[in-house]
Amino acid sequence: MLELLHAGSLAATAAGACCVAVERRGPRIRSFLLAAVMTLAMLDVVVGARLLPVVAWSALTIALAMVLAVRRRTVVEAADVSRMRVLSALGAVLMAVLMLTMSMGSFQAGHHGAASSTVVAWIVAASIGHAAWTALSLRTTHDLLARLQLVSMSGAVLLLAAGHALS
Repeated sequence: MLELLHAGSLAATAAGACCVAVERRGPRIRSFLLAAVMTLAMLDVVVGARLLPVVAWSALTIALAMVLAVRRRTVVEAADVSRMRVLSALGAVLMAVLMLTMSMGSFQAGHHGAASSTVVAWIVAASIGHAAWTALSLRTTHDLLARLQLVSMSGAVLLLAAGHALS
């Protein structure tokens, strides 16, 4: 079951990367780099090739998400484009955190001995919140590729969160 959830998340991540690559305006470099790195990271984790350690994939994903989230001052963008950029960055951070914590297995958080189930619960809750914000954003996003990209990112995050909750 866990492998199916991971494969589904990989497929959703790849679909999102394809949406970024074929945008009408041409792929935005920051978005495309983030999508490509997330797809490669998921592929590496799902296949088990271990091209890079999971912590390296996670750090690279978070760094690129931060670069994507920052708006350049000289560029004026519509509110839905800005919202989509932020949603994509947050989804990428959630995916990185999910990949990292899943690779750690069972762990204890801090000297108070808080169980890993608490951490998993917070991550799953954040993933559900991301999905809810995505669903609300779909009402104002009219471009089909943008909608598909948002749904694929949210789907990938939810599938990883479900896998994390089940493991």
